[in-house]
Amino acid sequence: MNSQMRRWIGISASLVLLVLVFIWFVSPGYARPHGRPKPKLVLQFETMIGNDPDQTINGIESDDLPWVINSADGTLLSDGSINLIVRGLVFADDPSVPPELRGINDEENFTAVVSCYTVDESGDLVIANVATDEFPATETGNARIRDQIALPNPCIAHRVCGWR
Repeated sequence: MNSQMRRWIGISASLVLLVLVFIWFVSPGYARPHGRPKPKLVLQFETMIGNDPDQTINGIESDDLPWVINSADGTLLSDGSINLIVRGLVFADDPSVPPELRGINDEENFTAVVSCYTVDESGDLVIANVATDEFPATETGNARIRDQIALPNPCIAHRVCGWR
């Protein structure tokens, strides 16, 4: 995997919204068409931050250069539906960033990663990272990610992270 594919936006650093209770995926709510239960809201957020260079969070390496973000809004539902709007995710105006990259995004696509703890076959608590497909991103760092991912069961203490 080349360095651009490994670029990590440390969004999760400020998004550490630890869920202190076990998330059950089947709610006792009303039945939807075809007998499926209504998905529950697992995580909703209105803020994210850029990355700190050379940082690794839950096994995902960050970029070597700092990134900043103007805004982000998103939700994650218990059925794995993820909806994320990112605005202004670009290289920081920082001396460590080459002048020609400052204030721009040089990636064609963004990917979101849901990172949570789950239990493996041995009963041990392990980290699971589940990525969305790639979604187009603009040079100004804007993107919309709408996808359905397969969350592990259980999925405890969620984080939503971005990755390039």
